[in-house]
Amino acid sequence: MNKIYRIIVILLLFSLLAPLISCHKNNDSQETEPETVTDDEPIEENKIGNPSAFGAQSDEESTLPTISIITDGGGMIMSKDYQGATVSVSGAVYDECNFESLTAQIKCRGNFTFSVEKKSYRIKFDEKINLFNQGRGPAKSWVLLAEHCDQSFLRNHLTFSLATLLDKIAYVSSSSFVHLEINGIPQGIYHLAEQHQVQENRVNINEDPEIVDTDYFIEWDAYAGDEGLEYGVYWFNCEGNNFLVKSSYMTPEKCGFLQQYFLKTSNALISGDRTNIEKYINIDSFVDMYILQETVKNIDVGWSSFFLVKSANGKISCTCPWDFDLSLGNDYRLDDGAYENLYVGNSEYALGHRRLDQGNEWFCYLMQNQWFVDIVIDRWNEVYPAMQELAISEIDRILTCFGDEIAGNFDIWQIFGRRVNEEPWQIVELDTYEKHVLYLRAWINNRFEWLKSYFENDDTKYQTTEYEENNGWWNPGWWDPGR
Repeated sequence: MNKIYRIIVILLLFSLLAPLISCHKNNDSQETEPETVTDDEPIEENKIGNPSAFGAQSDEESTLPTISIITDGGGMIMSKDYQGATVSVSGAVYDECNFESLTAQIKCRGNFTFSVEKKSYRIKFDEKINLFNQGRGPAKSWVLLAEHCDQSFLRNHLTFSLATLLDKIAYVSSSSFVHLEINGIPQGIYHLAEQHQVQENRVNINEDPEIVDTDYFIEWDAYAGDEGLEYGVYWFNCEGNNFLVKSSYMTPEKCGFLQQYFLKTSNALISGDRTNIEKYINIDSFVDMYILQETVKNIDVGWSSFFLVKSANGKISCTCPWDFDLSLGNDYRLDDGAYENLYVGNSEYALGHRRLDQGNEWFCYLMQNQWFVDIVIDRWNEVYPAMQELAISEIDRILTCFGDEIAGNFDIWQIFGRRVNEEPWQIVELDTYEKHVLYLRAWINNRFEWLKSYFENDDTKYQTTEYEENNGWWNPGWWDPGR
């Protein structure tokens, strides 16, 4: 009986498997059909948990999540020294992005922005976390920017977005907006970004404590001497410019090596010789960063928050675009906020022939060489259509989906009609959030058109622009606050 039973089981199994074997053979004998997505098949969702982040999905029904901070002892955060806190997140798109009472430390951050009433903060969690899944991966430190000097709230976010299209810039912070509460008190809307630091998911370099010519993360920073760090160890000066090295492994020998390398780099740039220059800098990286900085006409490009990486036995590259709240026409000291004229690559500023010095001489030296200008023009023609389209679409998306929420920030911080930092008078006069956003939209669109015309003009593309007084440039013909 056992033998007969085994035979019956084998026959039953064969009868069940035969159709599958036949089907498998038939599939092998035919070409594979391309996969198609039908209405019944789910499309994989973007898992970024904050709909205002670039790359996330949002619509007019989207709302911003809330970060709630409870400080140890219940006091407000008024110092650049860390204090203990717990952090919670609610209202994120995906449940896995919400959490309660993670322990962290928090402090104020910024230079000028530290002096304004609405503070910016740095959070340092006890454990690594990828907030809203918007970064490349988990990290302990995150930044909450108040954007108090930019009443559009979009200048940093927009510039970070544009930088994602320039792939020769190695690292760009993620970016989104949140409601912030501290000890139960609403603080308005904040811009969430990543702390610039050496870390595998951010500035991914290899610092070797034992090697002098290792990887270095460096900031061009006029404030370097104000950090309380020892000169000749953690920061150095090269031809009047301060450079702060973001490393815990610095020694006088390492700092001296970097100072000499930067001096050689500067001399190479002054020479204009391409072969010599390419020994010291990554040309493609500087081209992409030049295009980004010139597009937004960043007044601070030679002041601070300009980040570089010196590779081991290698060259200097640009990375980490940062601090654009005074860009995009938001500083009266630069052409009264006008969208015309070159600034970042204009040597007339650097030579003091105008009323404002452009302190990043490296771009000025580079833009006096026809070979570099030609590379810039070729790259500009390659990237500007997508950059212009992204700029307008991202501004429209944020205004449409989150404009009312962001506008609520100014119920708490009533700053319309007064100058917070260096705003031109025509921006100070804007009395609604929508007008601030539409002004920015018009400015960046006009900036793209002006640069496009400039780089297409063979008579002017090599030499920097002639300065024109912009008396009366504010003209409702290019932007009408009533429409």
